[in-house]
Amino acid sequence: MSDSKQNPPRKPDLKVLKAELENPEPVAEGKRPEPEARQRRATGPKLAADLARRNHGEIWPGCPVVALGVDEKTYFFLDWLGQLRAEQKLDRLTILSIFGGHESILRDWFPRWSQQQNVIGFDQGAAASQMMIACTEKGVWNAFEKVRGLGAWPDDLGGVVLHCGDAVLHKGVWREPAEIDGYVYPSAPRLPRPLEEPQASGRAGQQLLDVLATWSWLRDDVDAYLLLGWICGAMFGGALDWRALVWVTGDAGTGKSTLQKLVRHVMGGDGAILQSTDASEAGVRQFLMQSTIPVALDEIEAEAHGNKVQAVVKLARQAASGGVILRGGADHKGQEFKARSAFMFSSILVPPLLDQDISRIALLELMPLRRGETPPQIEPRHWTRIGRGLRSRVIDGWQRLHETLEAYRQALARAGHAARGCDQFGTLLAMADLALYDEVPDAGRCDAWAERLSAAIIDEQTDQAADWQRCLNHLFGQAVDVYRGGERINVGRWILIAAGMDTSKEVHEAERALASVGLRVYGLKSSAELAIANSHPGLAQLFEGTQWHATAGQRGVWAQATKRIPGSETTGCLRFDLVGSRARKFPLSAVPALAEEVPRSAPASETDNDISEF
Repeated sequence: MSDSKQNPPRKPDLKVLKAELENPEPVAEGKRPEPEARQRRATGPKLAADLARRNHGEIWPGCPVVALGVDEKTYFFLDWLGQLRAEQKLDRLTILSIFGGHESILRDWFPRWSQQQNVIGFDQGAAASQMMIACTEKGVWNAFEKVRGLGAWPDDLGGVVLHCGDAVLHKGVWREPAEIDGYVYPSAPRLPRPLEEPQASGRAGQQLLDVLATWSWLRDDVDAYLLLGWICGAMFGGALDWRALVWVTGDAGTGKSTLQKLVRHVMGGDGAILQSTDASEAGVRQFLMQSTIPVALDEIEAEAHGNKVQAVVKLARQAASGGVILRGGADHKGQEFKARSAFMFSSILVPPLLDQDISRIALLELMPLRRGETPPQIEPRHWTRIGRGLRSRVIDGWQRLHETLEAYRQALARAGHAARGCDQFGTLLAMADLALYDEVPDAGRCDAWAERLSAAIIDEQTDQAADWQRCLNHLFGQAVDVYRGGERINVGRWILIAAGMDTSKEVHEAERALASVGLRVYGLKSSAELAIANSHPGLAQLFEGTQWHATAGQRGVWAQATKRIPGSETTGCLRFDLVGSRARKFPLSAVPALAEEVPRSAPASETDNDISEF
């Protein structure tokens, strides 16, 4: 019989239990530590001293995740892959995602212990707290104007920074995406980098110009040259002060789609350019975000209700000069967006455009291919390499961009271009110059191109009448609901009759008809003047659906347009068929189509055509 059976252990009495509770035995090595010891090991295998050595704003010393700052409830980071993250809740899965799933590293710094003193995970609360502290130390931060995505950007010395997704060319040195000089360059899908071999990039510009010239352009090599300038400028749009717009138009079968394909490969393929045949303004804006990659939209056709097209064109207009766009958010906070991309449109017909849009767009028109001709075959790898060569050429010549651009701007100004034309065509010419030449252009080269463009764009400018002219064109072409002998007479005809320039009707008939729509004529023939009411229901009806419309009870927008008519002046309150209103009065001699007397024997249809052609 064993001793254990002979002497079974006694159950402890209450006195023994009380003594053990009041005087616990020392903890042997390897057993669960005391609370003070557990507190000392709260940083896990890394000691508290290790965490204390971190720099200001670091999560821990050398942490691969970068804290950027905080904006109210949102904390910003560059995650394990260098991507921008904006998070409001730092729960376990979010933290694990930010650290790329590397839980072992989180266990090292923020371990979670089991009762048996084994590390069974990371302490989400401790990790979140330290991440918040790091962001708070960085201060209040907002992504607007601080985040620089794919594409080109200016540096603080007037140079160019090129973000290629997995690397950033900054002051001639390739660096990993990170926080550089106060700006954040997040990681993104890789884009083709510039060629490093000078001999391979030397003829890239001429090779591309040669193939562009194979399309049948209305203005031959002028349009091909401008498109070369747009391609080079679009590659570096974010680093330019002005981003030129081009609109390629031509009938079906002229090679617009093939041209779009060539542009895509030269830019670097998918990801390096946004191309679409059906894009909305919101879609383009949300795709671009903080990137400056170019945008090429095909099949932007004129539609009966072109609000969608107009919205995209308006975005392109804002992008030309880098205008800030504000949109409301679901959290009742305004969302800021600044477009810095160069846009190219292509379509069979160009939809109606506002003056401010026309002045920002270079129209490049394609003619049908000659019999037997076909568009060139586009080999993706070859033209992607040509695009890389173009990037090298532009970067190598960037230091002379300002001087080159100014030389072309001055030449265009001497040729009679306005400031907007100097910006638009000067940028296109300067960027093409960087791709083709190695020195700043002389005055002869600049003046030659300014002269060619002055002759080439005259057709584009012909249709770009001033706003007041287009307003009067619309008004004079509207028919007044007054019938005489089965004939419906338009406003322009009634004005001529009231001014004694057309004697086919009685003057008093014209006066009544004009008064019914808020118009009055004073004087006769060469001394005649026209008064247009600032507010009148008849005019509101004639301008309904146009940009010169009137809202209920308010002065018509047409009053702003008529204010710009040469020689116009404000009148006191006038009566227009029992409706009183202040008006704008101006001499008919300011309107060339109404300044000449219409022959008495001229048929009505011929006279109407004269008016409509104003």
